[in-house]
Amino acid sequence: LEENNFRSLLGRTGLGDAAAGKQDFRRATPVAAAPVEAPTDLAALPFGPYRAIQDLDALNQLLLRAREAGVLAVDTKTDSLDALNARVIGLCLAVAPNDAAYVPLRHAGADMLSEPPRQIPYEDAAAALRPVLEDPTVLKL
Repeated sequence: LEENNFRSLLGRTGLGDAAAGKQDFRRATPVAAAPVEAPTDLAALPFGPYRAIQDLDALNQLLLRAREAGVLAVDTKTDSLDALNARVIGLCLAVAPNDAAYVPLRHAGADMLSEPPRQIPYEDAAAALRPVLEDPTVLKL
């Protein structure tokens, strides 16, 4: 984090010298990153269990874990790449490694004749998420 100049993140998480206010980042000398060896067997890496959250109770449980952990990673899925017209159709949320879920919000059916998947109404999900997203004690990534 330090070498990539994530000063506010360092301070908020209490990591490194930035938390104690000991380092002056304006005069910091870049530090060469230690080489990181890429894993050779990707199948051996832990993955999951990840799930779809399709009801408000399950979403509230994940948000409670986020508040307890003090961190929530968020990624949005939209129905378009056009930022001015795109609508959010789903959210990827993670609290910790192996504790993540996809929340479908506005999915349509696979075709004109199929039913959409079971999903939380957008307004209900937004109301549940709002307090966590506005909470300054929960780090959002």
